[in-house]
Amino acid sequence: MAKETETEKQDILEGHVPAVVRNAPNGIMIGGQVFETVKAVNLPTLKHDTGQSIAVRFDAQMRIVINKITEKLKVDGVEREVEREVSMHVVRVTELSTQQPFEYVCNAMTAANIEGAYPNNDYVGRSFAIQKLGVVAGKRYKEVRVVEIQPKQL
Repeated sequence: MAKETETEKQDILEGHVPAVVRNAPNGIMIGGQVFETVKAVNLPTLKHDTGQSIAVRFDAQMRIVINKITEKLKVDGVEREVEREVSMHVVRVTELSTQQPFEYVCNAMTAANIEGAYPNNDYVGRSFAIQKLGVVAGKRYKEVRVVEIQPKQL
């Protein structure tokens, strides 16, 4: 077996294993009748902090979800609550180290990079390592590094 060089060791992203691991029940009994679980409909959200990487497979197309948020802003010296809509790209993924399904909120950079590199939703079924980096100087968003991955053949 070939020995990894120092350059190869430095170029490996360290992954993050999520703290939330939740399995759907195998079955449920209602009124004395047993039902088999087919699919978990609501899933936990996969999160990772700045500097952390995750390894995920995109199991579906990204969808845009609109949320209303309330912010406190000073307008003419008076603090007011202002409601605005924020759009987010959300996608169902499988976290690869645990094989658990999650919802993942892609930041704008991640969504733009993936959709740009994989037109026609060709990212579905592919696996990626996503590393969240620091805030871009002078901007409000965080930079990301996204690479398509597959298991290394030994």
